Order: sequence, then structure tokens, then C-alpha cells
Amino acid sequence: PGTEGTWGVAMPDPQTAWEAAVTRAMRTCVDVYGEGGAGLIIYTYLKGQAYVTEGIFEAATEAVDLDTGAPVLVNQPRVSFALADLKALPVKGDMCVIRGKRYAVIEPMFDGQGTVVLRLHEA
Repeated sequence: PGTEGTWGVAMPDPQTAWEAAVTRAMRTCVDVYGEGGAGLIIYTYLKGQAYVTEGIFEAATEAVDLDTGAPVLVNQPRVSFALADLKALPVKGDMCVIRGKRYAVIEPMFDGQGTVVLRLHEA
């Protein structure tokens, strides 16, 4: 069972001690590296429901060239969240406003441990 709010969707609570520990660790990382203060994230679900939350935003990320194994800096923004801090499971097409820019979620990547990284595309 999860916590059901005005969103009508139950978010899963951490199921194991490990997931609870990962959620606590992610919240600590968000406190240190997140978009807190005036730079909070406005998250809007496909159904149009919006709210303010916190996460860790990376405007540019490092990828690895599969042919050479060399690291390559790419403009592939992403944001990370503890799942327990979201109102519903993120899906492709959700929107985020981060640092005054609007982004569309192109792929939610769940780690199975209680966090999610959302690959974004500037909208």
C-alpha cells in the first residue's frame, strides 16, 4: 500500500529496509545537490496536475562512446528524484520547469531501489 492523496494514484511506500535507506540517502543528496530554495522544480503530470518538488538536475551529462569507450559530454538533461517524494509515477510526456526552462520527460528510468532518473528534452 502507498500514500494516496488528491492525485487518486497510490505511490508505493518503500517495501524493504534497503528501499527505505535508499530513499533517505536520496533525500540527503537532494538537500545538498538539489534545486532547493528559489529553484524548486514545478512538475506537471500528463493529466495537467502540477506541484512543486525537489530533485537533482543535471543540464549536461557524460555518456560513453560505445565504439571507442571514450567519455563524451552531451546535452542530455536529466533530473533525479526519490520516488516517495513524487505524487504519482512519472511517465513519458510529463513536464518539468527547472531553472526557468520547460522540459518534457522522454524516458523515466526506474532503478528498482526507490529512485528514478528522468531523461528530459527542452520543450
